[in-house]
Amino acid sequence: MKLNDITKLSLIWGLPADFEGLKNKFLLVPEMRPYLLGLSLCEELKTHGYPYVYVTDNMLGYLFFKGKIKETLLFYLKRTAGEIKGISGSLYVTLLSRLHQVPVYFCPGKRLAAVNDKHAGTLDGRAFVEDEKSVIWPEEEIIKFKEV
Repeated sequence: MKLNDITKLSLIWGLPADFEGLKNKFLLVPEMRPYLLGLSLCEELKTHGYPYVYVTDNMLGYLFFKGKIKETLLFYLKRTAGEIKGISGSLYVTLLSRLHQVPVYFCPGKRLAAVNDKHAGTLDGRAFVEDEKSVIWPEEEIIKFKEV
């Protein structure tokens, strides 16, 4: 798909607890490394018949800059008063959305049952970095917000 063919996308970050709220949206699914969450999510979206486009994580800045993203749907792991806990990259996506005046909606999410990759030094379970000490391991992130 060419960039000119894309209008307004709903960016998904994390894994939705359910898919009901995704009807009538054209979904943008980034890879969400290191866990290859994007590929798993695309398989589920295909089963439910939702339209989506798949991209690498590093394309998000460009797509925001070009005005192709209309909203961010951040699927969190845990929510408490004034903060959410999300997967690695949640803070990055939230800040990028705010920088480009794109609304962020926090939605209940879930964890992927099985994960092949522990960190950026593996790809589909295969290690390509010899020394794991030279790789920063991803962590869940806390995002603070004001209750409305």
